[in-house]
Amino acid sequence: MNYGVISIGSNVDGKEDILPKVLESLCVNVIESTPPYMDPDDNDNERPYLNIVAVIETVMDYGETLAHFKQAEKDAGRTPADKTAGRVPLDIDIVIFNNDIIKPGDYRRPYFTHGYRLLRNTRP
Repeated sequence: MNYGVISIGSNVDGKEDILPKVLESLCVNVIESTPPYMDPDDNDNERPYLNIVAVIETVMDYGETLAHFKQAEKDAGRTPADKTAGRVPLDIDIVIFNNDIIKPGDYRRPYFTHGYRLLRNTRP
């Protein structure tokens, strides 16, 4: 079994409904997740992000898990042009996988650290 900590975010209309549904639809076991919260460092953005941080377990390896999450982003309507436009229907990042910090930049960003601190004792 593999374990990870993921960050899920969205900044489009309806994001309050999108994020909880996405978390339920991923083919991973969610051990614990934060409630949705606004990015604490996103006050000036005209499209503020809503985020969830979750501890997951999966039988998939890192590459399979990443591919699965990228497909979920596409299924949610994310396109390469969205990033340029500042529109993000869905963003799923694997920040930690099997105790390895995969994305050190994200690991230090306020949107992740805020959620990571909200998790109880189930963090890998």
